[in-house]
Amino acid sequence: MDNVTEATSFIEELAKAALEKSGTEKKLSRHEAAGFLTLLGYPTVPAQLATLASKGGGPPYQKWGRVVIYSPSELRAWAEARRSMPRRSTSEADALRIVRRPLTTCIGRSSHDRRS
Repeated sequence: MDNVTEATSFIEELAKAALEKSGTEKKLSRHEAAGFLTLLGYPTVPAQLATLASKGGGPPYQKWGRVVIYSPSELRAWAEARRSMPRRSTSEADALRIVRRPLTTCIGRSSHDRRS
């Protein structure tokens, strides 16, 4: 190992120890955040996070200068909030959609008001 590699490794270990001691979690770049979500089982790419940040609906983020950073705990909470309830078949989702469908089929008229 050369001196640069040893110094880099030492600095990384110091930073990791400082984070653990302070109880602060490491912030992730957009690329790292996409990898983190994918490792958790929520396939994500950096471009998807960028689109969601622009249009809305994505995980909370902060900016540090021009860099977007994410909190791992907020990423996990956001991903878990987007999950559906457990299902045993695809027909369960169809049944939920039917229950939620409004009774009106025409604007301002219910199915009972229709003339034959």
